[in-house]
Amino acid sequence: MKYLALFLFLLCANHVNAQHLKLKARKSNALTGNEFGQSIADSSLTLQQRELLIFKEIKSGNVPDFLRTLKEISDTLSATSPQPTILKYHVLPDYLAIGSNEDYLYIPMTPILAQRVADLLKCSLPTKKMVELESIKMQPLNSHHNLSLLPRP
Repeated sequence: MKYLALFLFLLCANHVNAQHLKLKARKSNALTGNEFGQSIADSSLTLQQRELLIFKEIKSGNVPDFLRTLKEISDTLSATSPQPTILKYHVLPDYLAIGSNEDYLYIPMTPILAQRVADLLKCSLPTKKMVELESIKMQPLNSHHNLSLLPRP
């Protein structure tokens, strides 16, 4: 779960086109978040099998539209130079999820899978300092939604 939080702050390199993730369009018949959650809930799946399913869904574009547009974060660095440097980078607006805008599932992943997904998206993972800065500056994108979480074993 610790790495899910880190993945929220997925940093995108210069390969990002107009601050959007380069993903295939989500197919109309793609699994919803609930359907995907049920498909990986099988306790007989190994961690590697579950993560392969997660990777395939992300690679196929089964990611909500609201996660595809990145948010700019900026910080002023005051090192030993008298002239401050402004650092700007782009991050996901929320945790990575699988599904539609209306029915999505936040996806926890191991550091190995997080790096595979970052490589797929031509992005990089953040440093600890970036995560701390982003935690302060980020506001949940979907804060206008009424969120109701149902506990699952």
